[in-house]
Amino acid sequence: MKMLVVDDSPTMRRIVVQMLKRIGYSHILEANDGREAL
Repeated sequence: MKMLVVDDSPTMRRIVVQMLKRIGYSHILEANDGREAL
């Protein structure tokens, strides 16, 4: 399953990505804001 992490804070994105990896997600995409996410 793919996950999209959207937050304007690089630190928060990194924390969330690390947590998702720990619970088994491997396809994780990141975006800085809603516009980039779309």
